[in-house]
Amino acid sequence: MEPTTTEYFKSITEKFKGFAADYEKRLATQADEVAKLAKTDEERKGVMDAMKTELDSLKALRDDVEQYSKQMQVQSSDDRFKGDTSYKGFWQNAKMAADMGHLVLAEICNRESSAKHLVEAGYKFYDDKGAEVAGTEYVKAMSIGTGSAGGVLTPDLLIAQLIRKVEMYGVFRKHAFVVPMSQSKQTWPKRTGGPTVYYPDEGVALTASDIALTNVTVDASRWGVLVIFSRELEEDAVVGLGELIAQEIALALAKAEDTNGFMGDGTGAFAGVTGIFESGNVAVVTMGTGDTSMDDIADDDTIDLIRATPDYVRMGGQAKFFASSDVTGKLEKIRDADGRPLYKRANEGGKLLVHGYEVEEVNVLPGTAEDAVSTKFLAFGSIRDWGILGQRRGMRLERSNELKFLEDQIAIKAVPRQTIKESDGNAMAVLRTAAA
Repeated sequence: MEPTTTEYFKSITEKFKGFAADYEKRLATQADEVAKLAKTDEERKGVMDAMKTELDSLKALRDDVEQYSKQMQVQSSDDRFKGDTSYKGFWQNAKMAADMGHLVLAEICNRESSAKHLVEAGYKFYDDKGAEVAGTEYVKAMSIGTGSAGGVLTPDLLIAQLIRKVEMYGVFRKHAFVVPMSQSKQTWPKRTGGPTVYYPDEGVALTASDIALTNVTVDASRWGVLVIFSRELEEDAVVGLGELIAQEIALALAKAEDTNGFMGDGTGAFAGVTGIFESGNVAVVTMGTGDTSMDDIADDDTIDLIRATPDYVRMGGQAKFFASSDVTGKLEKIRDADGRPLYKRANEGGKLLVHGYEVEEVNVLPGTAEDAVSTKFLAFGSIRDWGILGQRRGMRLERSNELKFLEDQIAIKAVPRQTIKESDGNAMAVLRTAAA
C-alpha cells in the first residue's frame, strides 16, 4: 500500500531532521578539535565563527525544508495529489512535481508568475505560525510587481533580438522598367501610331502618311529619409542599431515607390508622380449596376478588366493582376455553379491565378476598409509597359557626426534621385465599384 501524501512528506522531514542533527554534532566536534590546535585566541575565534556560519546555513535550510513540507502537506486531501503509478518521478504524480517546482521558484527565486500560478491553482498558504495567508497577499509578498517593494532588484530581461514583423513592399519596382539616368532629365521618344494604308486606283498617286511620335520626359527629384539618434543609444542598444535603421529606410522608400506608383495624384505629397489608379490614360472598367461593393466582384468583372488592355499586354508575358490582400481573398472566394473555387493557386502558398494570370498582392492598394461606391480597387496589366522608374542616384546610406554635433547626436540619411513616369497608359486597366 502506497503511503499518503502526508506520510510521505513527514518521512522526508524526519529524515532531513536526522541528517541535520547528525551533521550539527559532527561540525561541533570538528570545531572543538580545530580550536584546540589553534595557537592564538584570534585563530580560535576565526574557526568558531566559520563553524557558526555553516551551522546557521544548515539550520536555515532545515527550516526551509520544513516549510515546504508543511505547504505541501496541507494539500494531502486533494485528489490532484494522489499517487500515480504511471508517473516514475520523485513526487507523487506529474502535477505535484510541476507545482512543487513553481513553489520553489516563487519562494526562492521570487518569481511572481509562479506565485500567481499557485494562487490560481487553488493552493492555500500559511505563515510560520500556521495562520492562513490570502493568495493576493502571497503574490504581493513576492515583491516583484512593485518597484518600491523590491521589484527594482529584478528588472525585466531585454533580449538582444528585435521582433520585427512588417508588411512587404517593393512590388512596383519589381515589375517596373527601371532606367539608370545619366543626367537629371531625360527624354524618350515614343511611338503613338503608324503609317496609314491606302488603296488608290490605277494611275492615282499614293497618299503620304506619317509615323506618329511623341516624347516621354523623365525628371528625377529627391526622395529623402533622415533618422537622428543619440550617441548613447548607439553605444547602449542591445540590437544592431545601424542594421535596423538601414532596413527601415529601405522599407520606407519601397513603400513610397508603391504608394506613388499606384496611388500618386501628381501632387508634392506623391513626389509629383501620377500613379496607375489616378492616371487619365488608364482604362477604367466599372462593375455592373448595383455592384457597389468589393464583395460584388464576379468572374465577368475580371474578364472585362483583362479585355480592357491591348493584346501586346495580355500576350507579352508581363501582365498580372494587382490587388490588396483583402481583395485577393475575395477573388479566391469566387465559385462556379457547383460551389467550387473558380480560381486556384499554382501551388501551396503560391500566387493566386485568375484566368492564367498571377495576382500580385500590393499593401498600399484599397481594401475592405476603403470599400465604397465608385472606388477603384483592382488593376490588371503590365507595369513595365505602363511606365518608367528613372533613377539618377540610387539609395545610398550616408552618416554624419557633425549635423547634430552640439547635441552629440548622429544622423543617417538616404536621398535617392528618381521619379516614376507613365509612358503608355493603355498598358494598365483598373476596376471600380458601381456608383449605384
